Amino acid sequence: MLTSALFGTLIAIASSSLPKGLVIGPDASGRSFSARLGVRYAPQPVRFQKATMATNWRESTMDQRPQECEQMDFYKKHNMSEDCLFMNIYGPTDPEALPEKLPVLVYIHGGAYKFGTSNEFKPKDMTNLAMAGFVVVAFQYRLSALGFLALNGTSTPNLGLHDSHLALEFIHKNIGFFGGNAQNVTLIGQSAGACTAHALAISPATNHALFKRVVLMSAVVDVCFEGTFGGPSNTVPAMDTWKSGVCAPATTDAELKECLMKAPASEIIGADMYLYKNWQLVVDGYFFPRHPAQMERSSRGHDILIGVTTDEWAFFREAKDMDLMVDFYLDGKKDDNSSMHWYERTVQALTDLIFHLPTVTEVSRILAADKPPAIQIYTFDVRNPIKSGNDNFHSQHGDELHYLFGNQTQVLPQFRDVVLGFAKEGKFPAETTHRHHLRGSLVIKGELPYTAYQPHFCPRAEKLKKILLRRQRIPTSVFDNLI
Repeated sequence: MLTSALFGTLIAIASSSLPKGLVIGPDASGRSFSARLGVRYAPQPVRFQKATMATNWRESTMDQRPQECEQMDFYKKHNMSEDCLFMNIYGPTDPEALPEKLPVLVYIHGGAYKFGTSNEFKPKDMTNLAMAGFVVVAFQYRLSALGFLALNGTSTPNLGLHDSHLALEFIHKNIGFFGGNAQNVTLIGQSAGACTAHALAISPATNHALFKRVVLMSAVVDVCFEGTFGGPSNTVPAMDTWKSGVCAPATTDAELKECLMKAPASEIIGADMYLYKNWQLVVDGYFFPRHPAQMERSSRGHDILIGVTTDEWAFFREAKDMDLMVDFYLDGKKDDNSSMHWYERTVQALTDLIFHLPTVTEVSRILAADKPPAIQIYTFDVRNPIKSGNDNFHSQHGDELHYLFGNQTQVLPQFRDVVLGFAKEGKFPAETTHRHHLRGSLVIKGELPYTAYQPHFCPRAEKLKKILLRRQRIPTSVFDNLI
């Protein structure tokens, strides 16, 4: 009894000593909330090596945005460093006053493994989300070559993924001090962040007790994996750039790594300026003992919510070999007098091939598993973009984030309620009415929401047509022109 009481006292002391951070609030009930910024989950890692968990994380005042991981900085506005393994945590100012621990939302940012930060959204907006009854966390991980370089036998690949797993271990160990329930954690990943969340959900190396549910927005692991839908990684072209530049005259991987260990981070990251490919996840014998297409999809205890926007690729303006892409998809039937029409078709083609097809492929794998997890898919189709300077009206890649994390005038209640209801209690939205209709895109818009798959855009999608016909139908929801 004495030991138990003493342990409880120590926990109370540790919790009461938690810095208040940036106090925001109160909410409608009068409770005060805080944005605790720059919580260190790992000390600065040795370049190209795994990070270790921080033990001195309480030393910060937690009221300043953390420096961000090294990346291309086109606007010269970012304070960047290799010492960047921080997270921002949003929740009650006085977690001890809570009657019970709150569910936890962990946001994993996207950015093609080239860009991104935990500072993506304003502290006030993230705190508004916490006021819905959550502790909200956003963390950073190493990017570009510093996080995803894979040199044969001389470096640890997928370091950014190791960082993410370490961040979740830190959350599991310490989120209780912030008022969060470590047994009720939901990962919300968008784009490359969704690839990370999905990778962790299927990997045998993951500690699967670290999270309970997964929301995948606009990507599954294949989109970010070398040699699949994501295409080749930046590693080889980046090596060529370094060998002819900052690391000349290095020729072997070992010589290159020796040079890169000493080179300024800006010189390493600078290679991204000349590379149009993305950094990719690779088979590493740890998180990925084999290609993810060959890995087991049976439930590891995680419910899954997968979503896409209707026109993911609408943000694109230029792409390499675009004429070839258009000719392939449109069978050469191009009318120069109707450029907008062909723009729309090209957007549809690239959306299908790069985003929707991998999603449908992944859903088919999950349904074919011996013990498939609980899964639901949604489609986000709100043609009222709030992005400044956007001159098209598609629901494009990343648009849904602003309706989840944006300020209260931008929040779309129907969409947010679905995501938060799933995260809080594992509830899927009510299944909507279905109508089967075939067209060349994953989701068809109309008065009633329904899902359709049409395999004409890629021969390997032929088997996916069976998803419509099988009795185990996937429940779906469509957020279609709701505002």
